[in-house]
Amino acid sequence: FSVINAGKSSPVEIDFGDGNNASGTVADQFLHKYMTAGDYKVTVKVSGEEIEKTVRVYNLLSLKALMPIVAAQDHDKIMVMSHRANSTDKSIPENSISAVEECVRLGVDIVEADTHLTLDGVVVICHDQTIDRTTNGTGDITQMTLEEIKSYRLLDREGNITTETMPTLEEYLKAARGRVYVNLDYSPRTAGTEAVFSVVRKLDMVQSVLLYCNSAAKVQECLSIDENAQVYP
Repeated sequence: FSVINAGKSSPVEIDFGDGNNASGTVADQFLHKYMTAGDYKVTVKVSGEEIEKTVRVYNLLSLKALMPIVAAQDHDKIMVMSHRANSTDKSIPENSISAVEECVRLGVDIVEADTHLTLDGVVVICHDQTIDRTTNGTGDITQMTLEEIKSYRLLDREGNITTETMPTLEEYLKAARGRVYVNLDYSPRTAGTEAVFSVVRKLDMVQSVLLYCNSAAKVQECLSIDENAQVYP
């Protein structure tokens, strides 16, 4: 943590939000290690002013930090990506919240998911553009509102109706956040780059999400929004 825009000799007191504190002057850089994932409210007192900042801590390394480590390995280890999130377990609906939970339980490294855009502009997680195969309803996602889609239940891989509904991208990412990396297969689907990226950025997950792009142009489109995006063709 650094304090800027204040006299360098000004006294500083920092409450890191986890029961730990530090003091010094503006000239100092304050280093702190959080031991548990979560959201922490950091409070800084300097020159009679009080500043607050929320810091989000993940169990996972950022992808920017992880990728060089993976590249330096002798390739005797692999990272496991689960297609449509644990779709081999037929009792669990593909691309569902329960699939994410099972992947976390099994220790999967990355869950893969697919995105589409509803009629009212919400990004949802579904492989197909229609809900016919994966729910007990029918219809084209792009011609249905989120409320309409949520009125139906997901089917498991044997066609049985479950208690789950199709998750939004936000719901899906919240389930995975800090626990498992997410690979979004979005560019051949109906959810555009900005729509997908706005949700990823909202949840501070740019460094937890891989974006599969089906063309070099889509890669450049992502990077034009955020040069630190983790993209691949």
